Amino acid sequence: MSDQAIDCDLRKPASREEWARYHEIRRRSLFDRRLPDVVYDPDHPDERCEQNHPLALVRDGRVIGTIRIDVLDAARVCFRLVAIDESRRGQGLGAHLLRCAEDYAATWLGRREIVLFAAQSALGFYLKHGYAPVAPWGETPLDRNSVPIGKRIGQATD
Repeated sequence: MSDQAIDCDLRKPASREEWARYHEIRRRSLFDRRLPDVVYDPDHPDERCEQNHPLALVRDGRVIGTIRIDVLDAARVCFRLVAIDESRRGQGLGAHLLRCAEDYAATWLGRREIVLFAAQSALGFYLKHGYAPVAPWGETPLDRNSVPIGKRIGQATD
């Protein structure tokens, strides 16, 4: 499905209802499903850290996907808690969210590399979109079975 066929915005949640939906999707899709032993905390300090960018994929006024882009250093960002609402999967929205997030990281944050911890069940999706295994960057993932992967984006400036 082409990006032209997908009419969505990737932006910070703008209302109490959008924030609630953002957290609901993350809790249900990631924590309840994949990390049942980890309690989801919608008030975690990382959500308000200045270097972190919690974003929602919004379609027809409803939050349908989530991602948080954390700035790690002058070159890299980390994609965290990437999720599409279960009822909306299989429509190309995950690929659209990924492309929008990559553009946001390159254009708005000026970064050239993305890293993330991919769940085993999502690894094929990321590999299909140009990500490849990378060396760990000093963080411990919530899911110990996840795989550190990354991708270069944008124009190199060095």
